[in-house]
Amino acid sequence: PIPAAINRGGRAIERWMNGPDSKLFDEPQKAAIQHCQALWAKAVGLSSIDPSRVVVGGRPDGWAQHEALAELASYKIRLPRTYWEVFENVCRFDMPAGTAGSALASNSRSSTDAAKVCVAFVSSMIGMWRGC
Repeated sequence: PIPAAINRGGRAIERWMNGPDSKLFDEPQKAAIQHCQALWAKAVGLSSIDPSRVVVGGRPDGWAQHEALAELASYKIRLPRTYWEVFENVCRFDMPAGTAGSALASNSRSSTDAAKVCVAFVSSMIGMWRGC
């Protein structure tokens, strides 16, 4: 059998979480990031609540979307705006860290480091609020 290989050169968030120096991203931070990514996945794709899509004994699909949007909004208002934007740009939109962190630092290396620390901070706060 061919051994499995992990591509560690893809998205910034994947490199940070899986890299050898991933000390900023322990299990609570990883869980928080994955939780937010799951919420963003629920928040898109549904356009409205349609009563005809209600599953017997279940809730309408729009309810999951509403809950995801409400939870994301609660995180967003509890964090500094710039920090949330960097977190969302890196973890949701796959923006390069240097670009995402440019609002926090003036040069490329510093902006990448600032984005990494910012994502770690936001994910730590969300992990703490979720009791991870």
